[in-house]
Amino acid sequence: MLRGHIDHVSASRVEGWVHSPDFPVKGRRVFAFIGKICVGGGLVDVFRRDLAEAGLGDGILGFGFDIYLEQPLPLSRLVVTFEACDFILPQTGAEMRGRDETGAVIDYEAERVQWRFMFGRGWLEESAYRLLSDLARFGCREMLVPESGNAPEEAAHAAAAAILGLNALRNAPILRQEIDSLDILQEKVRNVPRLDGVRPPLVALWSASTYRLNVAEWSHRLADPAQKEQAAEGAVEYSFGGATMLFLNAECALRLPRLAQGDQLILLWHAASADAEPPGGAIVWG
Repeated sequence: MLRGHIDHVSASRVEGWVHSPDFPVKGRRVFAFIGKICVGGGLVDVFRRDLAEAGLGDGILGFGFDIYLEQPLPLSRLVVTFEACDFILPQTGAEMRGRDETGAVIDYEAERVQWRFMFGRGWLEESAYRLLSDLARFGCREMLVPESGNAPEEAAHAAAAAILGLNALRNAPILRQEIDSLDILQEKVRNVPRLDGVRPPLVALWSASTYRLNVAEWSHRLADPAQKEQAAEGAVEYSFGGATMLFLNAECALRLPRLAQGDQLILLWHAASADAEPPGGAIVWG
């Protein structure tokens, strides 16, 4: 028996996973079809920690490969087939890439390739590479505040400035805002301006108290507000505060808990454009 899921489809790439309890799938070939047209293929060779933790073999069940469309074809009809058998994997809630304000596709997969390239040449530490790659893929990730001997707020600021500067790919000014209520956090995140007017920003969240909020993973890739709202129904709980900070793509759909937790200011950092004016915050160079 084979089962799996198509997690992501774009005009240039498809990703997902496949598993069988009866035989190993590692290294087997899969193909993407739209109708009778094969638009690409690749190997099952990607380690998926979530699947390994779920007890599905060694976790090397994922695939991800580029597809090529010589003519406009309906991506909603794309399916994945497994070599040498009749298995067909249809799309079920596969996420489509989001678009920026100009209508251009935001290529989060290209970002993941970029981080992999930089890591492979020793320009990124492994922890930063995995965090940035996961942020491009899922839109949110928790991170332990590095121990530095400094006060917790100073250590969180240094970590935020490092990651946000890397994501901006330049020595960007870092804007710090103080938020006195979880109730307005979603509004503050939504109002963070796009980096240089184009790229959806990342924000870093930290507080002396622990706060929780629900984030819809992958929802930063959705352009349709109705789809984002639907995705928010399946949001996953994340936390930040104390020893933990949260990095979040500002395009992600959020759900705040019914009961607010924590009684300390929430600190929000994001990279700003060079000419940014600090609306109620303070720009601190990272």
